[in-house]
Order: sequence, then C-alpha cells, then structure tokens
Amino acid sequence: MPAKAVGPVKDGDLRDSARAKKQAEVRERVLNALTPNVLAKTNEDNRTARENHSRLKRMRQCREYPGLVISVGGRLHSVARARCKAGLCPYCHDAKAATYRGLYVPLFEELCEEGYRFSLLTTTIPHTQSDDLGQLMTWLFDALRIFTRSVPFREHVQGYLRGTEVTNSNNNGFHPHAHFLIGASYWPLDSIIACWRKAVQKVCGRIIAPNGVDIKGIKHVESGIAEVVGYPIKLADLSTFTHEQIRSIDVATFRRHMIQPSKEWGRRARKLRVAEREARNAEDERQGRQRDSYVGVLTRIKRGDKAAERLALEMLIHERETSESQAAAGVIWRTLNRFGSPAIRKQLCDLDACRARCEP
Repeated sequence: MPAKAVGPVKDGDLRDSARAKKQAEVRERVLNALTPNVLAKTNEDNRTARENHSRLKRMRQCREYPGLVISVGGRLHSVARARCKAGLCPYCHDAKAATYRGLYVPLFEELCEEGYRFSLLTTTIPHTQSDDLGQLMTWLFDALRIFTRSVPFREHVQGYLRGTEVTNSNNNGFHPHAHFLIGASYWPLDSIIACWRKAVQKVCGRIIAPNGVDIKGIKHVESGIAEVVGYPIKLADLSTFTHEQIRSIDVATFRRHMIQPSKEWGRRARKLRVAEREARNAEDERQGRQRDSYVGVLTRIKRGDKAAERLALEMLIHERETSESQAAAGVIWRTLNRFGSPAIRKQLCDLDACRARCEP
C-alpha cells in the first residue's frame, strides 16, 4: 500500500500477489479458529452473538466485491475493494495502516513546521505465561489512562499518538505493550519510569522491570508513525498462533481503541482530513471524476440508467480479469442480463462467446 492512502487506488491482480496468498492462508486460519465459537452461540438471542456472526460473514467476503467505483467521463477509472475492517482480518491490516498514515502524516508535517520534536516512547506491563490476555489488556489500558492523566505526563507532553500492539513468546506468553509518538520537552527517563511504575502498581500491584519503559528520539517522523499505527497484531504472528490464542486475541481486542491520539491532535487531524476531502472533491469535479458505490451502480441499472449499464459492463470485464473471486462478476452479469437494455444484453452474449473461445 502507498504511504498515504488519500483516495482509492486501482487494484492489481489479486491472484498473483505472494502477499495476497499469504493473507488468504492467514484469513482461513483465523476463520477456522473463530467459527466454532460463533456457531455455538448463533442461537443465543443477544447482541454480541449476532455481531460476531455478522463480523465473520464480512471477513469471509472481504475484498470479494467492489466498494467504490471511480469513473471519468462515464468510463471506468479505478475500483477500491470493499473491506470488512475486522480487527483480525489480514487483508485489512495494510489498508488500516495506510488509512491512519493518510490521517496523521499531514498533522505531523504541520507540527514539524511549528518546531515540534518527537520521541518514540514504549511502555510494557509485567506478564507471565499463565496470564490471561484479556486481563492483561484491561490492566494495560487502565494503566495508560492513569499514565496520560498524571501531572508529570501533562507537564512534559504537548501531544501524542498511541498505538497498542500484542505479541507472544513461548517463555512469557502474550506481551501487550503501547507505543507513543510524543511531542515533549525534556523528560528524564527515571521520571518516566517512576510515573509508569506508579500507574501499573495502582491497577495490578505488579512491579515493572527497568526495561519496561524505553524512549528514543526519531529522525524521520514517517517511520515513527509507521511504528505506532502499523500492526496491532502482525501477520507473521497470526500465522503461528494456535486457534486458542487467536480466540483469546479476538476477545481481548474486540472494541478496543488500539490507535488513540491525544484530544488536541485528534481534533486537528480530523480538521485536516475534512480540508483534504474538500480539496479532493474539488479536484474530482475539475477533472470530471465521479465516485459511485458498487451497490449504487447496480441500483441505477435497475432504474434504466444507460450510463450505469456501460460502466457496469466495464466493471464486469475488470472483475473477470483481476479479481480472484468471481462473486461480484456474477452479480453484475445477472443484473445486466435481467434489467439491462437489449443492446447491453447483446454485448453480454458477445462477451461470453468471446470468453468461451479464449478459455482453454
């Protein structure tokens, strides 16, 4: 993915990407781990069971269908895939990281112009092989809340961007920790350790080791942002976790804000995003670009829109050539065949005849 995901980009051939194949393997591993628990609770009449069932369904369909369709002068320009945005979906890892970079890079560029200096602060919590990940995550987030509200933190830190990461080791079990990209005045490491130690002791009574806190200056802000917003759970780790570990991570991270900015920086980042969207919309209007949803194009076909029919025909060709899943191509073909004009249906027949001759 590009460093700044400002708008949707045209998808390449999803079948020929080695990373895409790895992501598909990890997704099947995650689905195989989560499905038994979800199916066991399907008949339960509660909100969580229904949400989990819907979440798995979206994960199975991640990237199968177009999400946003961009056209220029009625001709297909690019397609952005619809994503499930589930926390453990390997397909959405890169997209989420790119989205966060697109959101926060302009903010940090502005802060750099104002003379801010940044450091990367890492805080960990004591853990053992027998600790439950859900309990560790609760302790970590409670300690982070106390830490960021403490007097020393507020005195030295002007703003921050925090990301939470979960790793695992055979000796010490799950290792949740937090990375901060902070703009701060000089803050002695001893004072940081004392402040973090006090917060951890208050929530769980454990003593952190001297290496439980680390801080270092950064030369390139982009690398610091990538470290913070990159991967709450790395793809390589998901490929090695057992089914029980995957289920533990899913429960422990569900509805957690794994990426969190300070209030002032968060508000400023959202304002910059709104300004960027307005500029992008103005550029789209100047160049004649139009953005439609995949469902919106199909709805226009049912209403007899000839421009939508031509656009959908190009989408059909695009899906057949580039997408590993042919689900969207089948939906487009059936919609055009049923609601399209006679001229479009004839083009469909010619297209299918040509495809039959070309296929081995």
